[in-house]
Amino acid sequence: MATTPKSTVKISKFEKQAIEGLNKSEKDLKLEKVKDFVIDAIIETKSSISSLETSDLAKANHELEKANRELTKAESNYEKVKFEISLDFSTYFQNRKTALKKVEEAKSKIASIQANIATIELNISYFKEILADLEA
Repeated sequence: MATTPKSTVKISKFEKQAIEGLNKSEKDLKLEKVKDFVIDAIIETKSSISSLETSDLAKANHELEKANRELTKAESNYEKVKFEISLDFSTYFQNRKTALKKVEEAKSKIASIQANIATIELNISYFKEILADLEA
């Protein structure tokens, strides 16, 4: 009995990988997509946390420090202006009002920066929660 030789068709690497993809079940394909998503999401989440902590939060804390210094100066100036002698009462009133306005502006700036810091910290906690879910 003679055996017939099997035809040997060379398959390229590309063709081999394409065919392997056809043999995968839909569940396997979805699992690969989920794994890719999780890996990419972990990287993006860590990057966001790093950026928020080292850049945004640090910058906001420095702005707060500067604003507190401005408030101290404005309050000191207001105390000084309260007891300055002016040419007339109208000038005294205007100087005192201007000094008080600077104190109020400094306090408002501090409140705004503190709100920004709270938002940044909240975003950091959201990202950390997401990261924990992704890595669980």
